[in-house]
Amino acid sequence: MREVLYQVDWQVKRINTLKDLHVLGGWSTWNGMMDNLDTFTDYLNEDVEHDVRRYRVHNMLNAVVMGYHGQRVGASVSDSVNIDLRIETVRLYKDGQGTGKYNRKNVEMASMLWNWDEQYQKLRELYKADAARFTYLLDNLSTRSSRGTRETRPELDRFVRLMQRAIL
Repeated sequence: MREVLYQVDWQVKRINTLKDLHVLGGWSTWNGMMDNLDTFTDYLNEDVEHDVRRYRVHNMLNAVVMGYHGQRVGASVSDSVNIDLRIETVRLYKDGQGTGKYNRKNVEMASMLWNWDEQYQKLRELYKADAARFTYLLDNLSTRSSRGTRETRPELDRFVRLMQRAIL
């Protein structure tokens, strides 16, 4: 089901929120965090692939909160605002069953139909258009890939391999 996390446009949006690439400091500053939350709210409001987008944003916000805790700022205002946004996202973007979460079946269907060849082409385009951002993304994901195993994160590993191939 995690294939949908490895859409090139989504990955670029994700890394653009990190402190190294975000002009306001990304998740590490109040202004950066608020700007990032606005970006994700806008992303959720676009009228396409609602469940997949909710899944991606929930995954990203979970990673941000885990990052705060890993930096020992778990009780920070940023953490509280982020948690509040996750709760609000659940409340606002209810699926047809009213559970308040993304419809898992829709995300699973999108994953089953996932087109890795299309992502490869988009990676090649990204590399040609912005090699520096491509390289940052590859470094970011390679670091994350090395923390897991192929058995636990096969989609991530596959995406990293696609990125490495796109450079050739």
